[in-house]
Amino acid sequence: MAEQVRRPRRLIGDPRGLQFELDLDPEDRDGLAQGAGRVFLGGNPVWFTEDTQGQELPLSWTWVDLLAFLGRWWPWLMLEEDYPLPVNPLYPAFFLQEAETRWADLPEEQVDEEEEAAHRFLARHDLAEGFKGLFLPALLLLRQGEVCLISAAAIRLTRVRPLAEVRGTLEAVGEHLAEHIAESSNPRAQQALAWWQDREARLAKRRLDITTGLSGDERAQLTIRLAQAPPFRAG
Repeated sequence: MAEQVRRPRRLIGDPRGLQFELDLDPEDRDGLAQGAGRVFLGGNPVWFTEDTQGQELPLSWTWVDLLAFLGRWWPWLMLEEDYPLPVNPLYPAFFLQEAETRWADLPEEQVDEEEEAAHRFLARHDLAEGFKGLFLPALLLLRQGEVCLISAAAIRLTRVRPLAEVRGTLEAVGEHLAEHIAESSNPRAQQALAWWQDREARLAKRRLDITTGLSGDERAQLTIRLAQAPPFRAG
């Protein structure tokens, strides 16, 4: 019997920042990028599993979940720089803690609204949110100008890395996964691939919405109000 041929393990990213180790199964019959993987931050493992002796092992999962997350939320990962609430955590890992402190003194109705906004924010910035049916420690990414904060509360670590570096790492991971599922007929794979391939078009379309925090209708109304305002006269 011929020896099974496996694709080489891929190690993607700068070891000083965000790094992915992926070993995808070439016999992935479901077309969902099944395989083993680990994720590191600053050389420290963030996503992994352990055997009964406590030995660190890669996770075995369908990594199409990661591709779907990256493709769907790409515009926000690349453009969004502000928290949805008036809090100023030192790092993204502390965002929810700061929000909960704020909520202690607010009326319940306002807390409900802010909780919804906070969890929507986490859903598009925490890579762990993309994996359904698997619990992973939070791993948050947030752009701040030309750098990106990468924050992992479970290991109490945040790295500040060039945005271009982080973008390049995520693009390389996305392309690797997209190549693996390119011929898949599975609906999950096809949706993930569609989001990934359309990410730059959606980024261009949503740029003003995300960077201003205003929808197209809100920007139009603001323009009308400014046009109707009386001219400013000094003195």
